Amino acid sequence: VTEFQHQMQNLVKDPALSVAEVTEKINIKFHLLINKAFPIKNSLIHINKKLSGICTTGLQTIDIELLNFKLNELLAPNKQDQISQFEITTSNNMAMSFLYLPLNPEEFDQTSFIFALKNNQAIDPKLMTEFKSYCETAYAALNQAREVHQVALAANLDSMTGAHNRGGIEQIIKESLHKARGTTLAYIDLDNLKIINDQHGHSTGDESIIEFVTLLTETVDGYAKIGRIGGDEFIAVFSDVEFEVCEELLEKFMQLLVSQKLTSHNLSITTSIGLAESRIDETVESLLNKADLALYHSKAQGKNQLTQYSNQLQNSMTDD
Repeated sequence: VTEFQHQMQNLVKDPALSVAEVTEKINIKFHLLINKAFPIKNSLIHINKKLSGICTTGLQTIDIELLNFKLNELLAPNKQDQISQFEITTSNNMAMSFLYLPLNPEEFDQTSFIFALKNNQAIDPKLMTEFKSYCETAYAALNQAREVHQVALAANLDSMTGAHNRGGIEQIIKESLHKARGTTLAYIDLDNLKIINDQHGHSTGDESIIEFVTLLTETVDGYAKIGRIGGDEFIAVFSDVEFEVCEELLEKFMQLLVSQKLTSHNLSITTSIGLAESRIDETVESLLNKADLALYHSKAQGKNQLTQYSNQLQNSMTDD
């Protein structure tokens, strides 16, 4: 468990990871930790009458529904604090043995684990108390790690949009340049925000920013991390994503933005984008500068367009 705690501390300090990504990694490590104490195939947790998976490889949705039904029997007032083992027949007609392990209600209110046992091997009742204590200690460490990550994440997030703030996104760029084979950076500007603020008020401007980021995040989901570095300026960081794919996703975002009306005023909003690809010995500052230069060109050419950084662009801007 001590090793698990150290792993969690290192994991939650990574600002590049979202809540979902941290949860997935924590769940895997937690499952492996429990598996060290006793061989299990699957692990689930039941909190406040809600069953959710930790590691459910091989289980179908109907199997989890059967488990939930079985829990209703186990959670009868006179049984809910009792450790028990039971069996269900899965959708694949396989008999599986499960362990229902309620945690200390004073420390973990209405919380219990459900473990699928490997080879349907029963746990010796003599070891049950020790195993329960082990699980409670591990679960406490898991909760602590989640809380630490929430605090660390909040410090690196933009309060309005939920995107990473400047410090958070610059750290993500740094990590990507260090670990990834290639990093592509998009410098993105919400066009004409000042006009929106002047004509419709700052509340509508804020609304447009939020909806802009939401659409951008949905479009590049799974490919890029999004940061807000100014009132109307944003960064998308693509790690190990083909440059052509990055370009296609951003062009798709531009098209969606034009076709969809944003805010309660149904505004047509456009965006200008500068795109730059990392080279050998690239730094956060140099890559940002390249993308910023490409963005400047997009805006100078009339906005609502995407410009790729190139040496020729650098030379032409320098000549100007």
